[in-house]
Amino acid sequence: MSSGLRPELEVYLERLRMQAYDARDFSGIPKWLTNHTTDPKDPSRPWTFHEHEYQPEILADTTEDVSMQKCSQVGASEIWIRMMLAMMAIAKKITIIYIMPTSALAKRFAQGRINPVLTDSRTLSAMIDKDLNNNEQKRIGRSLLYISGTFGSVSAISVPAQALFRDEVDFCNQRVLTTFDSRLGHSKEGEGLKRSFSTPTVFRYGINLMFEKGSQAHYATKCPHCHQYMTLDYFRDVVIPGYDGSLRDFERSDLLNPAVNIQDAYFLCSLCRHSLKHRDFMNPARRRWIHTFPERTDKHSYQVVPIDVPAINPLARTLALLGEYENKKDWVNFKLGLPFEDAQSSFLDEEMVNYATTLH
Repeated sequence: MSSGLRPELEVYLERLRMQAYDARDFSGIPKWLTNHTTDPKDPSRPWTFHEHEYQPEILADTTEDVSMQKCSQVGASEIWIRMMLAMMAIAKKITIIYIMPTSALAKRFAQGRINPVLTDSRTLSAMIDKDLNNNEQKRIGRSLLYISGTFGSVSAISVPAQALFRDEVDFCNQRVLTTFDSRLGHSKEGEGLKRSFSTPTVFRYGINLMFEKGSQAHYATKCPHCHQYMTLDYFRDVVIPGYDGSLRDFERSDLLNPAVNIQDAYFLCSLCRHSLKHRDFMNPARRRWIHTFPERTDKHSYQVVPIDVPAINPLARTLALLGEYENKKDWVNFKLGLPFEDAQSSFLDEEMVNYATTLH
């Protein structure tokens, strides 16, 4: 809703209000995003969390170390971009390093994903320093952003920072990631923030290792039968009519079996084992984040699976996408958001762990 003020005055007053924020309190970011950023498909409309209701709690989490193990097609990259830019606008002064696997990917990411958010936001576009706005560095107000890759030219390693955003962790150079982590050593204790997110690869490596060390939160659903909040295991709780095994053994060749009916596939409640309908996942009032280890207050970790955005990822669609992958592991990693090892990939586990420097 318009305040009735001239646009330039409204932006100026908003900048004054933001300067009163505690630079370490970012709990109001979800509301800030809805007020100051726009729908990427229609910039005339404000940003909304509609059909992505799992997102606000993660964005409002002020824990120093937050990680997300996630699948594709859930809008994860979009919220981290917006969170990062909101932090820069809200804080009196902050330096953030945004890290991607390669320098070339980081450059394309800045052009295709970060710049449109800046351009379409009246507040952010008014705060951007036009003399320091390129694919490697940006200044918003008094805050600085460095965008870098871990393979190729790594120009931001020598920059002290108060926050690190680590995108697609499993595909980054793990040793370089650890070097970036050391840049937070220049911040006072309690002021350095890490936000890490990635599709996983194998168990206890990269993002999965971070998830295992953290609070292990799942976006639980209230079962209409037992009325308890339960979390799903795709390999245990998926039933496919015409197929007798578990999803762990389901292969793309099974999609060609005329007896197999993925369109009527369904979940079982992990507690009472009653069948669940797709509509049971659609009501955000019956969903909430539950942390398996709430006592792990220093590291919050989140698992995001396809059904956490049910309007976009119904079970039948997720199963059908297996047919597009020659390697089942890739489907599990990218479409289920889970680590996976099979006869073809298990040998990579030891090699990857030997290569990786342990992430803290």
